[in-house]
Amino acid sequence: MYCSTHQYSLWVRLQMFTKIDYHSKVPIYVQIKNQIKYLVATDELKTADRLPSVRELSVLLKVNPTSAARVYRDLEAEGVITTKRGSGSFIAANVQKLDKSYRLRTIVAESQKLIVLSHQMGFSPDELTNILTEELRKIK
Repeated sequence: MYCSTHQYSLWVRLQMFTKIDYHSKVPIYVQIKNQIKYLVATDELKTADRLPSVRELSVLLKVNPTSAARVYRDLEAEGVITTKRGSGSFIAANVQKLDKSYRLRTIVAESQKLIVLSHQMGFSPDELTNILTEELRKIK
């Protein structure tokens, strides 16, 4: 598969930032779709960036090609990407950035998962708070 340096970098970033939770009740294609939408909203993926083909995406993320095809179909229906026969799929020019309420809902949902996991692993709320405070300090 031939690709430019920019395209290779894009695919590496897509692979790095797309994490699939195989134990989640959320279908794999929905996880991928949401993560691509997040990458667009945060400008990690920009207007006119070419996405990997369905086959390339399925190999890149180690998912069924049917799941990859559904991701692209849904993203195109939502106006996030455009597909040009023979050229590939690209980030659409008129994509809306994520509004604050969506970002807040996403953070709350992920926080709830973290709280449940930490409780299941025996951490107290104070221990979790200390862990998060320390991790936030590291990235400042």
